[in-house]
Amino acid sequence: MYKAENKMADEIAKRVIVWNLWIVFLAIVIEILVVIYMQDKTLIAIISSAIGGLTTALLQERQQVINFFFGSSIGSKTKDKQLNKNR
Repeated sequence: MYKAENKMADEIAKRVIVWNLWIVFLAIVIEILVVIYMQDKTLIAIISSAIGGLTTALLQERQQVINFFFGSSIGSKTKDKQLNKNR
């Protein structure tokens, strides 16, 4: 699918790289505020767990985009093209 819709995939990847980090930062700020201002320890634990899961998922998504563009799959394709071009 990437070959057919590469412009769309690039745009999605760009959004993931730009926005995920800001959302993670905002979630961490919310986490800090919750710990400071809330009294109910059970609610703090639930919110902390949810924010931790969100943060983990967003950072993994960001890492997957980076791995795709700079990882072995795209590198191997480029390397193969270069090797075949030099023959």
